[in-house]
Amino acid sequence: MTNEVSGDLSAVLQPGTLAADGEATSDADGGEGCPGATTGTAKPETTQTLVDSVVRLVRLSRRFGDVAMFSLPWLPYAVLHYLDDIQTDVRLTELSDALAYDISVLSRQVNGMIDHGLLTRVRDPNDGRAWLLRLTDHGRLRLHEASRRRCAMVREYLAAFDDAEQALCAKLVDQMSAGLIDAAHRHTAGEGAIIQ
Repeated sequence: MTNEVSGDLSAVLQPGTLAADGEATSDADGGEGCPGATTGTAKPETTQTLVDSVVRLVRLSRRFGDVAMFSLPWLPYAVLHYLDDIQTDVRLTELSDALAYDISVLSRQVNGMIDHGLLTRVRDPNDGRAWLLRLTDHGRLRLHEASRRRCAMVREYLAAFDDAEQALCAKLVDQMSAGLIDAAHRHTAGEGAIIQ
């Protein structure tokens, strides 16, 4: 990740340009959408449009998430946000599953965050051989500072959306997230942690 936004963000918003990992994509499926999908009441094309929109939104959020003014890049922000949200200590493997990041990538980030006093390691009370990650007071302070700055930026970008429209967007995103988590639980029962 870079520490600043480069290029035209409008490229992120164009259909058929970027995947979640930033790789170029195309609409090569001929508009059929969601091949193999057999359930649900929405048209496959509509669901494919939603998937494409979410991919672009994730990419965009990561792009503006690394703006230098925040002094907290996207992945450390995501780690702190998750730990603040769940209000409990976690193992690195649980964090890796929850954030859907490779454990080796996450481990390097976590070590740096510990060095900077954002996180600390504590012994697992249920297994003295294992370590848990804990959000420090300094980490929580940095998270809340970065959150305020990000919120201010998003408010500026979404100035055309009134309060009711933003509330509706938040509600729909929450419903979609809950549905995806529920589906993940059904499809991966007994296979480990679920993204939350």
